[in-house]
Amino acid sequence: MTNTTVSTGGACVYVLADGSGQALYVGSTNNIERRIAEHAATKPWWGQVSSVEVYPQIDRRAAFDIERGLIQAINPPFNTQSTNIFERFSNALQVALWDMIARPQA
Repeated sequence: MTNTTVSTGGACVYVLADGSGQALYVGSTNNIERRIAEHAATKPWWGQVSSVEVYPQIDRRAAFDIERGLIQAINPPFNTQSTNIFERFSNALQVALWDMIARPQA
């Protein structure tokens, strides 16, 4: 597997792709190493992943917004968009809380 993962120590968007470069999954996280390990341990499609591309972001909100935009634009086969309003609210709430915690106080 080609690994372009870098330790960002912060928010990032990542794209898992197959050998032809097709995006299989798009995600965002604050801990790329942990998240990749979780995918590798739990996802039945992990064997199809040939590369990991990581794009550091300024904060979790930016990462979340870019992740959602990429998912809508390229429709990776292993991303699922929740139609459950409570799950979508929970995701938005997590981002908002992260912004409040991570933002330096002036």
